[in-house]
Amino acid sequence: MTKESIDEVLFVKTQAGRAREIIRNLSRFSSQQTGPQDLVDLRDVIKEVVQLRSRHWRITDGNGKTEEVKGKAKQAAGNLTDDERLKAEGEAQEAGGKVQAGFGKARRKVGNAIKDVGDAIKK
Repeated sequence: MTKESIDEVLFVKTQAGRAREIIRNLSRFSSQQTGPQDLVDLRDVIKEVVQLRSRHWRITDGNGKTEEVKGKAKQAAGNLTDDERLKAEGEAQEAGGKVQAGFGKARRKVGNAIKDVGDAIKK
């Protein structure tokens, strides 16, 4: 298994544990039984938020690249058919994809900085 696959499995495992706790809490609430209150470690919360955001950002970065490719394909189709409108639409879509991918890269850098802060807090 690749490191990314292992990370995804661990992520799913963590989220399944959280879901289990949420279901337990809902069950307690619905039966009007009060259980002992648990303390929340903010470091764990920060770590989970960073994981969720990083995963989301990886997905949206891919969308930017997809838009670039689709834009290039439209430009090629516009060139082949002498359709200036389709060519211009492709150029705009490619540019939009580049902006989206660049924005995703910047977000990833911010996410890494946040992760570094979270790691520093753990120490």
